[in-house]
Amino acid sequence: MKKLKIAGFAVLLSIIACAPLCAAGIADDASFAGFVQPNGEKSFVAFPEYPTARAWRYQHDDDVDLHATAKGVGPDSGMVIFTEKGENPGEVMFYDVGARGDDLKKYKGISFWMRGDGGSGNLSLGTNWNQKIASYARMGKFPLVEKNWKKYFVPWKSFTPDVSEKGFYFINAKLEPASPRQAWAVIARLNFYSEQVTEKIEDKKTDDPPGMIPAEQFVSGADKLIPKVLTKLKAGKPLTIVCAGDSITAGAQMTYKPNKAPNRDYDAYVYFAVLQKKLAEYYKYKKARYAMKMWQSVDKKTGKTASGAAADGFAVVTPGFSEAALAGFDGLQVISVGAGGKNTQFGADHISDVTMFNPDLVIWFYGVNDTLSKGLNAYTSNTERAIKALQEKKIEVILAGPTFFLGKGYFENGIAFREPARELASSLNVPFVDQSGTFMARGRRYIGDLLSDNVHPNEYGHKMLATTLAAALGVPGQFVWDQPVFAARKAGAKIVE
Repeated sequence: MKKLKIAGFAVLLSIIACAPLCAAGIADDASFAGFVQPNGEKSFVAFPEYPTARAWRYQHDDDVDLHATAKGVGPDSGMVIFTEKGENPGEVMFYDVGARGDDLKKYKGISFWMRGDGGSGNLSLGTNWNQKIASYARMGKFPLVEKNWKKYFVPWKSFTPDVSEKGFYFINAKLEPASPRQAWAVIARLNFYSEQVTEKIEDKKTDDPPGMIPAEQFVSGADKLIPKVLTKLKAGKPLTIVCAGDSITAGAQMTYKPNKAPNRDYDAYVYFAVLQKKLAEYYKYKKARYAMKMWQSVDKKTGKTASGAAADGFAVVTPGFSEAALAGFDGLQVISVGAGGKNTQFGADHISDVTMFNPDLVIWFYGVNDTLSKGLNAYTSNTERAIKALQEKKIEVILAGPTFFLGKGYFENGIAFREPARELASSLNVPFVDQSGTFMARGRRYIGDLLSDNVHPNEYGHKMLATTLAAALGVPGQFVWDQPVFAARKAGAKIVE
Protein backbone atom coordinates (compact mmCIF):
# COMPACT_ATOMS: atom_id res chain seq x y z
CA MET A 1 0.00 0.00 0.00
CA LYS A 2 1.25 3.43 -0.88
CA LYS A 3 1.84 5.75 2.05
CA LEU A 4 0.42 9.25 2.32
CA LYS A 5 2.41 11.88 0.48
CA ILE A 6 3.74 14.62 2.70
CA ALA A 7 5.04 17.88 1.23
CA GLY A 8 8.27 18.71 2.99
CA PHE A 9 8.00 16.49 6.05
CA ALA A 10 7.76 12.83 6.92
CA VAL A 11 5.14 12.72 9.59
CA LEU A 12 5.70 10.85 12.78
CA LEU A 13 2.75 12.64 14.09
CA SER A 14 0.83 13.52 17.10
CA ILE A 15 -2.76 12.44 16.84
CA ILE A 16 -2.00 10.87 13.44
CA ALA A 17 1.19 9.03 14.24
CA CYS A 18 1.19 6.52 11.43
CA ALA A 19 3.23 3.83 9.85
CA PRO A 20 6.40 5.37 8.37
CA LEU A 21 5.40 8.02 5.82
CA CYS A 22 7.35 9.22 2.82
CA ALA A 23 7.78 12.53 1.05
CA ALA A 24 9.37 13.41 -2.22
CA GLY A 25 13.08 13.62 -1.52
CA ILE A 26 12.59 12.94 2.20
CA ALA A 27 13.66 9.69 3.82
CA ASP A 28 11.38 7.70 6.11
CA ASP A 29 13.42 8.84 9.10
CA ALA A 30 13.15 12.57 8.37
CA SER A 31 13.33 14.61 11.51
CA PHE A 32 10.13 16.54 12.10
CA ALA A 33 6.42 16.10 12.40
CA GLY A 34 4.57 19.16 11.21
CA PHE A 35 1.22 20.62 12.08
CA VAL A 36 -0.19 24.11 12.08
CA GLN A 37 -2.23 25.91 14.66
CA PRO A 38 -5.41 27.83 13.87
CA ASN A 39 -3.44 31.08 13.66
CA GLY A 40 -1.52 29.63 10.73
CA GLU A 41 1.87 29.35 12.39
CA LYS A 42 3.73 26.11 11.83
CA SER A 43 4.97 24.16 14.81
CA PHE A 44 7.54 21.40 14.49
CA VAL A 45 7.95 18.82 17.18
CA ALA A 46 8.81 15.13 17.37
CA PHE A 47 11.80 13.24 16.16
CA PRO A 48 11.57 9.57 15.27
CA GLU A 49 13.34 8.69 18.52
CA TYR A 50 11.14 11.12 20.52
CA PRO A 51 7.71 10.66 18.96
CA THR A 52 5.71 13.40 20.63
CA ALA A 53 3.90 16.42 19.30
CA ARG A 54 1.76 19.05 20.98
CA ALA A 55 -0.52 21.87 19.89
CA TRP A 56 -2.61 24.48 21.62
CA ARG A 57 -5.72 26.29 20.51
CA TYR A 58 -4.67 29.86 19.87
CA GLN A 59 -5.76 32.48 22.44
CA HIS A 60 -7.89 30.10 24.47
CA ASP A 61 -7.38 28.76 27.96
CA ASP A 62 -8.15 25.18 26.99
CA ASP A 63 -5.51 22.88 25.57
CA VAL A 64 -5.53 20.30 22.83
CA ASP A 65 -2.56 18.15 23.75
CA LEU A 66 -1.04 15.75 21.25
CA HIS A 67 1.18 12.91 22.39
CA ALA A 68 2.65 10.13 20.29
CA THR A 69 3.55 6.76 21.71
CA ALA A 70 6.14 4.37 20.38
CA LYS A 71 4.06 1.24 19.82
CA GLY A 72 0.31 1.16 19.49
CA VAL A 73 -1.39 -0.10 16.39
CA GLY A 74 1.58 -0.09 14.07
CA PRO A 75 4.99 1.45 14.71
CA ASP A 76 3.55 4.61 16.20
CA SER A 77 0.30 6.02 17.46
CA GLY A 78 -0.85 9.29 18.90
CA MET A 79 -3.17 10.63 21.55
CA VAL A 80 -5.30 13.72 21.88
CA ILE A 81 -6.22 14.91 25.35
CA PHE A 82 -8.84 17.56 26.02
CA THR A 83 -7.39 18.84 29.27
CA GLU A 84 -9.92 21.49 30.33
CA LYS A 85 -13.60 21.39 31.12
CA GLY A 86 -16.27 23.74 29.88
CA GLU A 87 -14.92 24.75 26.46
CA ASN A 88 -14.83 23.29 23.01
CA PRO A 89 -11.24 22.11 22.54
CA GLY A 90 -11.04 23.42 18.99
CA GLU A 91 -9.30 21.70 16.10
CA VAL A 92 -5.80 20.64 15.22
CA MET A 93 -4.65 20.60 11.61
CA PHE A 94 -1.97 18.35 10.19
CA TYR A 95 0.18 20.04 7.62
CA ASP A 96 -0.11 18.82 4.02
CA VAL A 97 -1.31 15.31 4.74
CA GLY A 98 -3.47 15.15 1.64
CA ALA A 99 -4.56 13.30 -1.46
CA ARG A 100 -4.48 14.80 -4.95
CA GLY A 101 -4.28 13.70 -8.58
CA ASP A 102 -3.24 10.08 -9.02
CA ASP A 103 -3.85 9.26 -5.36
CA LEU A 104 -7.56 9.83 -5.89
CA LYS A 105 -7.63 7.51 -8.89
CA LYS A 106 -5.50 4.68 -7.49
CA TYR A 107 -7.19 4.40 -4.11
CA LYS A 108 -10.73 4.21 -2.85
CA GLY A 109 -10.35 6.34 0.25
CA ILE A 110 -8.64 6.68 3.61
CA SER A 111 -8.39 4.16 6.40
CA PHE A 112 -7.18 4.43 9.98
CA TRP A 113 -7.31 2.69 13.34
CA MET A 114 -8.87 4.42 16.32
CA ARG A 115 -9.91 3.87 19.90
CA GLY A 116 -11.65 6.26 22.28
CA ASP A 117 -11.86 6.86 26.00
CA GLY A 118 -15.19 5.05 26.38
CA GLY A 119 -17.24 8.19 26.92
CA SER A 120 -19.98 9.77 24.85
CA GLY A 121 -19.18 12.01 21.91
CA ASN A 122 -16.98 11.75 18.86
CA LEU A 123 -13.66 12.46 17.29
CA SER A 124 -14.51 14.47 14.18
CA LEU A 125 -12.13 14.36 11.21
CA GLY A 126 -12.23 16.79 8.32
CA THR A 127 -10.03 18.22 5.60
CA ASN A 128 -8.54 21.58 4.69
CA TRP A 129 -9.30 23.22 8.05
CA ASN A 130 -12.37 24.36 9.95
CA GLN A 131 -15.20 21.86 10.01
CA LYS A 132 -17.71 24.64 10.67
CA ILE A 133 -17.40 25.87 7.08
CA ALA A 134 -19.62 23.88 4.74
CA SER A 135 -17.24 24.09 1.78
CA TYR A 136 -14.56 22.24 3.72
CA ALA A 137 -14.95 18.50 3.44
CA ARG A 138 -15.69 16.39 6.49
CA MET A 139 -14.56 12.80 6.73
CA GLY A 140 -17.04 11.94 9.44
CA LYS A 141 -17.51 11.49 13.18
CA PHE A 142 -16.09 8.49 15.00
CA PRO A 143 -17.38 7.39 18.43
CA LEU A 144 -15.30 7.84 21.56
CA VAL A 145 -17.29 5.09 23.25
CA GLU A 146 -15.27 2.46 21.34
CA LYS A 147 -12.42 1.65 23.75
CA ASN A 148 -10.90 -1.14 21.68
CA TRP A 149 -8.92 -0.63 18.50
CA LYS A 150 -11.20 -0.48 15.47
CA LYS A 151 -10.31 0.07 11.84
CA TYR A 152 -12.36 2.58 9.86
CA PHE A 153 -12.65 3.01 6.10
CA VAL A 154 -13.72 6.33 4.61
CA PRO A 155 -14.32 6.13 0.83
CA TRP A 156 -13.92 9.28 -1.24
CA LYS A 157 -17.68 9.44 -1.80
CA SER A 158 -18.25 9.67 1.96
CA PHE A 159 -16.37 12.97 2.20
CA THR A 160 -18.78 15.90 2.53
CA PRO A 161 -18.57 17.70 0.17
CA ASP A 162 -17.12 15.32 -2.41
CA VAL A 163 -13.31 15.45 -2.82
CA SER A 164 -13.01 12.86 -5.58
CA GLU A 165 -12.09 15.43 -8.24
CA LYS A 166 -9.86 18.04 -6.63
CA GLY A 167 -8.65 16.21 -3.55
CA PHE A 168 -7.52 17.92 -0.37
CA TYR A 169 -4.37 19.14 1.35
CA PHE A 170 -4.89 18.95 5.08
CA ILE A 171 -6.54 16.79 7.70
CA ASN A 172 -7.93 18.31 10.85
CA ALA A 173 -9.21 16.63 14.01
CA LYS A 174 -11.60 17.82 16.68
CA LEU A 175 -12.70 16.22 19.91
CA GLU A 176 -16.44 16.57 20.44
CA PRO A 177 -17.44 15.15 23.83
CA ALA A 178 -21.21 15.09 24.29
CA SER A 179 -20.83 17.28 27.37
CA PRO A 180 -17.86 19.30 28.67
CA ARG A 181 -15.33 16.85 30.09
CA GLN A 182 -11.81 15.61 29.71
CA ALA A 183 -11.70 13.41 26.64
CA TRP A 184 -9.16 11.64 24.49
CA ALA A 185 -8.82 9.49 21.40
CA VAL A 186 -5.97 7.68 19.69
CA ILE A 187 -5.68 7.11 15.98
CA ALA A 188 -2.96 5.30 14.06
CA ARG A 189 -2.01 4.05 10.61
CA LEU A 190 -3.81 6.74 8.69
CA ASN A 191 -3.36 5.65 5.10
CA PHE A 192 -4.89 5.25 1.67
CA TYR A 193 -6.56 1.93 0.88
CA SER A 194 -7.34 -0.02 -2.28
CA GLU A 195 -9.35 -2.79 -0.65
CA GLN A 196 -10.99 -2.93 2.76
CA VAL A 197 -8.58 -5.28 4.50
CA THR A 198 -8.38 -5.40 8.29
CA GLU A 199 -5.03 -6.71 9.41
CA LYS A 200 -4.66 -8.56 12.69
CA ILE A 201 -3.34 -6.35 15.47
CA GLU A 202 -1.63 -7.63 18.56
CA ASP A 203 -1.46 -5.06 21.33
CA LYS A 204 1.67 -5.29 23.43
CA LYS A 205 0.48 -4.83 27.00
CA THR A 206 2.95 -3.01 29.21
CA ASP A 207 2.64 -0.99 32.37
CA ASP A 208 3.32 2.70 32.34
CA PRO A 209 6.38 3.51 34.46
CA PRO A 210 5.86 5.37 37.75
CA GLY A 211 4.60 8.88 37.14
CA MET A 212 5.84 10.72 40.22
CA ILE A 213 9.58 11.05 40.84
CA PRO A 214 10.86 13.08 43.80
CA ALA A 215 12.51 16.26 42.54
CA GLU A 216 15.08 16.14 45.35
CA GLN A 217 16.76 13.26 43.51
CA PHE A 218 18.13 15.83 41.07
CA VAL A 219 19.47 18.27 43.68
CA SER A 220 22.77 18.10 45.52
CA GLY A 221 24.25 20.34 48.20
CA ALA A 222 21.47 22.90 48.46
CA ASP A 223 20.69 22.30 52.13
CA LYS A 224 24.23 23.29 53.16
CA LEU A 225 25.67 25.58 50.51
CA ILE A 226 23.14 28.43 50.38
CA PRO A 227 22.54 29.07 54.11
CA LYS A 228 21.78 32.79 53.89
CA VAL A 229 19.09 32.33 51.25
CA LEU A 230 17.40 29.48 53.11
CA THR A 231 17.47 31.45 56.35
CA LYS A 232 15.78 34.43 54.71
CA LEU A 233 13.16 32.24 53.06
CA LYS A 234 12.27 30.53 56.32
CA ALA A 235 11.99 33.88 58.08
CA GLY A 236 9.97 35.44 55.27
CA LYS A 237 12.51 38.25 54.86
CA PRO A 238 12.96 40.26 51.64
CA LEU A 239 14.77 38.17 49.06
CA THR A 240 15.78 38.68 45.44
CA ILE A 241 16.57 35.76 43.16
CA VAL A 242 17.93 36.26 39.64
CA CYS A 243 17.71 33.47 37.08
CA ALA A 244 20.45 34.03 34.49
CA GLY A 245 20.35 32.02 31.28
CA ASP A 246 19.71 31.73 27.57
CA SER A 247 16.51 31.47 25.52
CA ILE A 248 14.92 29.02 27.97
CA THR A 249 15.20 31.65 30.70
CA ALA A 250 13.87 34.21 28.21
CA GLY A 251 10.75 32.06 27.70
CA ALA A 252 11.33 31.17 24.05
CA GLN A 253 8.50 29.26 22.37
CA MET A 254 6.13 30.00 25.23
CA THR A 255 4.17 32.57 23.24
CA TYR A 256 1.79 29.83 22.09
CA LYS A 257 0.03 30.52 25.37
CA PRO A 258 -2.80 33.04 25.09
CA ASN A 259 -0.76 36.07 26.01
CA LYS A 260 -3.22 38.35 24.23
CA ALA A 261 -6.20 37.02 26.13
CA PRO A 262 -7.34 38.92 29.25
CA ASN A 263 -5.19 38.40 32.35
CA ARG A 264 -2.96 35.82 30.72
CA ASP A 265 0.75 36.50 30.26
CA TYR A 266 2.96 33.89 28.64
CA ASP A 267 5.84 34.60 31.00
CA ALA A 268 3.69 33.36 33.88
CA TYR A 269 4.42 29.84 32.62
CA VAL A 270 8.21 30.23 32.39
CA TYR A 271 10.12 28.46 35.15
CA PHE A 272 11.23 31.55 37.06
CA ALA A 273 7.62 32.73 37.47
CA VAL A 274 6.43 29.27 38.52
CA LEU A 275 9.31 29.09 41.00
CA GLN A 276 8.30 32.44 42.51
CA LYS A 277 4.75 31.20 43.06
CA LYS A 278 5.92 27.97 44.65
CA LEU A 279 8.26 29.79 47.05
CA ALA A 280 5.73 32.48 47.94
CA GLU A 281 3.06 29.89 48.70
CA TYR A 282 5.24 27.64 50.82
CA TYR A 283 7.08 30.36 52.75
CA LYS A 284 3.90 32.47 53.05
CA TYR A 285 5.19 35.70 51.56
CA LYS A 286 2.54 38.41 51.50
CA LYS A 287 4.46 40.37 48.90
CA ALA A 288 5.84 38.46 45.91
CA ARG A 289 6.41 39.22 42.26
CA TYR A 290 8.40 38.23 39.20
CA ALA A 291 9.77 40.14 36.23
CA MET A 292 11.52 39.33 32.96
CA LYS A 293 14.59 41.07 31.57
CA MET A 294 15.40 39.99 28.02
CA TRP A 295 18.21 40.55 25.54
CA GLN A 296 16.90 42.31 22.45
CA SER A 297 18.62 42.83 19.11
CA VAL A 298 18.12 45.70 16.71
CA ASP A 299 15.72 44.96 13.88
CA LYS A 300 17.38 45.63 10.53
CA LYS A 301 14.24 47.19 9.09
CA THR A 302 13.34 49.51 11.94
CA GLY A 303 16.83 50.15 13.29
CA LYS A 304 15.54 49.62 16.83
CA THR A 305 14.95 46.84 19.32
CA ALA A 306 11.47 45.75 20.33
CA SER A 307 11.71 48.17 23.25
CA GLY A 308 12.79 51.05 21.02
CA ALA A 309 16.52 51.07 21.79
CA ALA A 310 19.02 51.94 19.07
CA ALA A 311 21.52 49.26 20.11
CA ASP A 312 21.41 45.63 21.22
CA GLY A 313 20.94 45.20 24.93
CA PHE A 314 18.84 43.96 27.81
CA ALA A 315 15.43 45.44 28.53
CA VAL A 316 12.83 44.75 31.21
CA VAL A 317 9.81 43.50 29.26
CA THR A 318 7.33 42.80 32.06
CA PRO A 319 4.66 45.53 31.86
CA GLY A 320 4.85 48.10 34.62
CA PHE A 321 8.45 47.37 35.60
CA SER A 322 11.78 49.06 35.01
CA GLU A 323 15.27 48.29 36.23
CA ALA A 324 14.92 50.98 38.88
CA ALA A 325 11.57 49.62 40.02
CA LEU A 326 13.13 46.21 40.64
CA ALA A 327 15.54 47.53 43.26
CA GLY A 328 14.78 47.46 46.96
CA PHE A 329 11.62 45.37 46.98
CA ASP A 330 10.55 44.41 50.50
CA GLY A 331 9.20 40.99 49.61
CA LEU A 332 10.12 38.00 47.47
CA GLN A 333 10.98 38.67 43.87
CA VAL A 334 12.37 36.45 41.13
CA ILE A 335 13.86 38.15 38.09
CA SER A 336 14.85 36.41 34.88
CA VAL A 337 17.76 37.76 32.84
CA GLY A 338 17.51 35.77 29.61
CA ALA A 339 19.44 36.04 26.36
CA GLY A 340 18.24 33.89 23.49
CA GLY A 341 20.95 32.11 21.50
CA LYS A 342 23.75 33.16 23.85
CA ASN A 343 26.36 30.97 25.50
CA THR A 344 28.24 31.02 28.79
CA GLN A 345 30.86 33.47 27.52
CA PHE A 346 28.14 35.99 26.82
CA GLY A 347 26.62 35.35 30.24
CA ALA A 348 29.92 35.81 32.04
CA ASP A 349 30.70 38.96 30.03
CA HIS A 350 27.33 40.45 31.01
CA ILE A 351 27.40 39.52 34.68
CA SER A 352 26.74 43.16 35.62
CA ASP A 353 23.22 42.81 34.19
CA VAL A 354 22.67 40.17 36.85
CA THR A 355 24.37 41.80 39.82
CA MET A 356 22.71 45.20 39.31
CA PHE A 357 19.67 43.92 41.20
CA ASN A 358 21.77 43.08 44.28
CA PRO A 359 20.45 39.52 44.35
CA ASP A 360 20.70 37.22 47.32
CA LEU A 361 20.79 34.24 44.97
CA VAL A 362 21.65 33.70 41.31
CA ILE A 363 20.49 30.57 39.51
CA TRP A 364 23.00 30.09 36.68
CA PHE A 365 21.32 28.27 33.80
CA TYR A 366 23.46 28.97 30.74
CA GLY A 367 25.05 26.23 28.70
CA VAL A 368 22.70 24.62 26.20
CA ASN A 369 24.13 26.74 23.36
CA ASP A 370 27.65 25.65 24.35
CA THR A 371 26.61 22.05 23.68
CA LEU A 372 26.05 22.77 19.98
CA SER A 373 29.76 23.26 19.44
CA LYS A 374 30.84 20.67 22.02
CA GLY A 375 32.30 23.60 23.91
CA LEU A 376 32.74 21.84 27.22
CA ASN A 377 36.01 23.60 28.09
CA ALA A 378 34.47 26.97 27.31
CA TYR A 379 31.41 26.07 29.36
CA THR A 380 33.40 25.14 32.45
CA SER A 381 35.82 28.07 32.27
CA ASN A 382 33.13 30.69 31.62
CA THR A 383 30.79 29.24 34.23
CA GLU A 384 33.59 29.20 36.76
CA ARG A 385 34.42 32.82 35.92
CA ALA A 386 30.81 33.90 36.37
CA ILE A 387 30.25 32.03 39.63
CA LYS A 388 33.47 33.31 41.17
CA ALA A 389 32.49 36.86 40.20
CA LEU A 390 29.17 36.37 41.99
CA GLN A 391 30.80 34.81 45.02
CA GLU A 392 33.17 37.77 45.31
CA LYS A 393 30.09 39.93 45.79
CA LYS A 394 28.83 37.55 48.51
CA ILE A 395 26.00 36.33 46.27
CA GLU A 396 24.98 32.70 46.74
CA VAL A 397 24.66 30.61 43.58
CA ILE A 398 22.86 27.51 42.33
CA LEU A 399 24.31 25.91 39.20
CA ALA A 400 21.54 24.42 37.06
CA GLY A 401 23.03 21.97 34.61
CA PRO A 402 22.28 22.74 30.95
CA THR A 403 19.67 20.75 29.08
CA PHE A 404 20.15 19.52 25.50
CA PHE A 405 19.03 19.67 21.90
CA LEU A 406 17.28 16.70 20.36
CA GLY A 407 18.56 15.22 17.14
CA LYS A 408 21.45 13.06 16.15
CA GLY A 409 24.68 14.14 17.79
CA TYR A 410 23.30 17.14 19.63
CA PHE A 411 21.61 15.08 22.32
CA GLU A 412 24.84 13.24 23.12
CA ASN A 413 26.70 16.56 23.19
CA GLY A 414 24.35 17.87 25.85
CA ILE A 415 24.40 14.75 27.99
CA ALA A 416 28.21 14.90 27.99
CA PHE A 417 27.96 18.15 29.98
CA ARG A 418 26.10 16.60 32.93
CA GLU A 419 28.89 15.15 35.02
CA PRO A 420 31.44 17.90 34.32
CA ALA A 421 28.81 20.45 35.43
CA ARG A 422 28.20 18.46 38.59
CA GLU A 423 31.94 18.28 39.30
CA LEU A 424 32.31 22.01 38.65
CA ALA A 425 29.55 22.80 41.15
CA SER A 426 31.26 20.64 43.74
CA SER A 427 34.62 22.33 43.19
CA LEU A 428 33.03 25.78 43.58
CA ASN A 429 30.96 24.77 46.64
CA VAL A 430 27.62 25.61 45.06
CA PRO A 431 24.49 23.43 44.83
CA PHE A 432 23.90 21.53 41.61
CA VAL A 433 20.49 20.95 40.02
CA ASP A 434 20.60 18.29 37.32
CA GLN A 435 18.01 19.65 34.89
CA SER A 436 19.06 17.24 32.13
CA GLY A 437 18.50 14.41 34.57
CA THR A 438 14.96 15.52 35.24
CA PHE A 439 14.19 15.45 31.52
CA MET A 440 15.74 12.01 31.28
CA ALA A 441 14.06 10.57 34.36
CA ARG A 442 11.43 8.53 32.52
CA GLY A 443 13.62 7.56 29.60
CA ARG A 444 14.62 9.28 26.39
CA ARG A 445 11.43 8.70 24.47
CA TYR A 446 9.32 10.76 26.86
CA ILE A 447 11.40 13.90 26.53
CA GLY A 448 9.17 15.33 23.82
CA ASP A 449 6.26 15.61 26.25
CA LEU A 450 8.17 18.47 27.87
CA LEU A 451 9.28 20.40 24.78
CA SER A 452 7.78 22.89 22.36
CA ASP A 453 10.48 22.22 19.76
CA ASN A 454 13.84 20.47 19.76
CA VAL A 455 15.21 22.36 22.77
CA HIS A 456 12.74 24.77 24.41
CA PRO A 457 10.45 23.46 27.15
CA ASN A 458 6.69 23.80 26.94
CA GLU A 459 4.71 24.77 30.02
CA TYR A 460 5.11 21.28 31.51
CA GLY A 461 8.85 21.38 30.94
CA HIS A 462 9.06 24.78 32.62
CA LYS A 463 6.97 23.51 35.50
CA MET A 464 9.45 20.68 35.93
CA LEU A 465 12.43 23.05 35.87
CA ALA A 466 10.74 25.12 38.58
CA THR A 467 9.91 22.03 40.59
CA THR A 468 13.55 20.94 40.89
CA LEU A 469 14.66 24.46 41.80
CA ALA A 470 11.91 24.69 44.42
CA ALA A 471 13.17 21.43 45.91
CA ALA A 472 16.66 22.93 46.06
CA LEU A 473 15.21 25.91 47.93
CA GLY A 474 13.60 23.79 50.61
CA VAL A 475 10.06 23.30 49.33
CA PRO A 476 9.04 19.73 50.24
CA GLY A 477 6.83 17.35 48.28
CA GLN A 478 8.06 18.36 44.84
CA PHE A 479 7.72 15.79 42.06
CA VAL A 480 8.57 15.74 38.37
CA TRP A 481 6.62 14.25 35.47
CA ASP A 482 3.16 15.25 36.62
CA GLN A 483 1.60 15.92 33.20
CA PRO A 484 -1.76 15.29 31.53
CA VAL A 485 -0.55 12.37 29.46
CA PHE A 486 0.26 10.42 32.60
CA ALA A 487 -2.86 11.60 34.41
CA ALA A 488 -4.87 10.30 31.49
CA ARG A 489 -3.16 6.95 31.66
CA LYS A 490 -3.83 6.77 35.38
CA ALA A 491 -7.49 7.39 34.62
CA GLY A 492 -7.60 4.44 32.25
CA ALA A 493 -5.98 5.57 29.02
CA LYS A 494 -3.73 2.54 28.76
CA ILE A 495 -1.60 3.66 25.86
CA VAL A 496 0.71 0.90 24.72
CA GLU A 497 4.43 1.46 25.03
